[in-house]
Amino acid sequence: MKLIVIDVQKGIMKEDIYMGSVVLSNIEKLIYEARMNDVEIIFVRHDRGEGSDLTIGQEVHNICDEIKPLPSEKVFDKKINSMFGNSELKEYLLSSSDRDLMITGLKTNFCIDASIKSAFDLGFKVTVPEYCNSTTGSRFMSGETTYEYYNTLIWPGKFAEIVSFKKALLMLKTE
Repeated sequence: MKLIVIDVQKGIMKEDIYMGSVVLSNIEKLIYEARMNDVEIIFVRHDRGEGSDLTIGQEVHNICDEIKPLPSEKVFDKKINSMFGNSELKEYLLSSSDRDLMITGLKTNFCIDASIKSAFDLGFKVTVPEYCNSTTGSRFMSGETTYEYYNTLIWPGKFAEIVSFKKALLMLKTE
């Protein structure tokens, strides 16, 4: 299994993320458990491009300090929602015999959804721990409603297995 952490960047966490502190804390605990059990962690950052509010080189583009990658851990940048938009990451994951991914991060209805569905399409087994992804609200749905919509209706039984946070920690211990 590989633990994937998508777009948990300083600039995105500044937004009104539903249960943001809980999600960040949960991801921090998953990272700790993965490190203690030699589970590979891959960090993915979104780059909105030159002149945008989330560009490589800006402080807001950096991963949140609470979950800062170790020098030995892989960090990939992407310009589209799906993490598979980064061809190096896609090739790296496809070349591995390990087809299990635990996906966490931001935002549920954009980069997380696109990455989960792309991973499923490419034959990966996807696990999504509860309260380890989140988003902001929109004029159509609150952040909470959006989170519930994807985590209880869209992904389970179709694109991913949704597991309790406790089970996710146990899964990382048994790898």
